[in-house]
Amino acid sequence: NFILHAHQGEFPKIVLAAGDPKEAFELTMQAFNLADKYQTPVVVIVDK
Repeated sequence: NFILHAHQGEFPKIVLAAGDPKEAFELTMQAFNLADKYQTPVVVIVDK
């Protein structure tokens, strides 16, 4: 919930959560593609 409201202003954002380093690596590549496609910030968070 904090990540969703951590920015000033209301604008669309994408939040991806990874559970381990391998998944974080894969989500990082996906995050770049999503940010480029939708022209919006993407945040990748790691749970551990």
